[in-house]
Amino acid sequence: MGFSLSSFLGGVAGGAGQVFDEQRAEAQNARITKEERQWQIATEERSAARSRKATRAAKQKENDEAYEKLVFHYGEKNAAAMMPKGKGYIGEAIKQGQAYNAAGYDGKTMVSIGETEEFTKLPKTTGAAPAALSGEASTITFKPLPQKAAKEKISWEARLVSLVDEENALGVIGNDPTQQAKLADIVRRRQNTLKQHAQWKSDTAADGVASTAMEFSKESRTSFIKGTQMRVARDFDLVETSLDNGIERILNPADGLQRIDYNTAVDNALEATYLDAVLEKDRDISITKAINLHREKTKELYKTYVERNRETTTIPEGYNIDTSNPTNPKLVALDSTSPIFSREEAQKRFNSKLPGYEYGATVLIMSKEGELQVVIIGQDGVI
Repeated sequence: MGFSLSSFLGGVAGGAGQVFDEQRAEAQNARITKEERQWQIATEERSAARSRKATRAAKQKENDEAYEKLVFHYGEKNAAAMMPKGKGYIGEAIKQGQAYNAAGYDGKTMVSIGETEEFTKLPKTTGAAPAALSGEASTITFKPLPQKAAKEKISWEARLVSLVDEENALGVIGNDPTQQAKLADIVRRRQNTLKQHAQWKSDTAADGVASTAMEFSKESRTSFIKGTQMRVARDFDLVETSLDNGIERILNPADGLQRIDYNTAVDNALEATYLDAVLEKDRDISITKAINLHREKTKELYKTYVERNRETTTIPEGYNIDTSNPTNPKLVALDSTSPIFSREEAQKRFNSKLPGYEYGATVLIMSKEGELQVVIIGQDGVI
């Protein structure tokens, strides 16, 4: 058999080329594998970072909710002292606060900070301790729940009435930024009180609390309504202070427009303070009835005033009354591009001090329900 050198060399060259190709392929695979692994690691790190962030957010939310409950039961100072005590301790403190509330006691008067004599120790259990909001851990003691009512007993209605009294103590608010800030804080605390009352009902419902309604005694109901009336009366300059004993009293508003204006403001304040803030099923029947009765009397005064001033009622400039449907007359614009003449449009013309929109005027508008309606202009505009 003959030997071919060229064939031999070609074979060697081919074998070497194959080796080089395989080495290149292995290097390429190694590079791709390394890049994929780096990408995988980066993806996992991002996922872990998101998970850690979510965990921190959840813990912060848990801390915030716990702090809000502690503030509700014990006040801000006591809550800040309890926060560093640990998750288990905080849970027990909240339960104790719920027990105080269920029995009608104000939790702020049932704890003391830094005292050595302990009434009842709440155990501190192991667990993730929420971050302290302020201050350091202190010795906290809890008074045992008395078997009978004591001076420290407080009801939800008393809390609301006290906020009305606090608001009245501010006097005239006006445009004073400091006074406005104080008023805003009272409004915020009133809303929180109503929210906390709802939370209390939810927390104690399982414990067999018979009544969850915010019940008002005759005295508390009178204080709540009279306090609201006093607050509104200041805006109408209807509060007189006795020079002999310093006691304030509300002057009777003048018959007609002033009485309607004042009564409407009282109605709106009572609705915003109570009816709009308390679910219907949780409202006290007696105070709800009193508020609704006050509104009905205002409506009668309103109706009478409108009837007496019907002949001088202002028809907005640029509008006509369409009586093509006698059962449902409309106020239509002469210019079809004009907006519907609503309460807001009448208020704008009052603000611009246009004729026919001054204090005491009656003005035709279209209501939101699409009905022709007469409104009265009071001291601040459309009543």
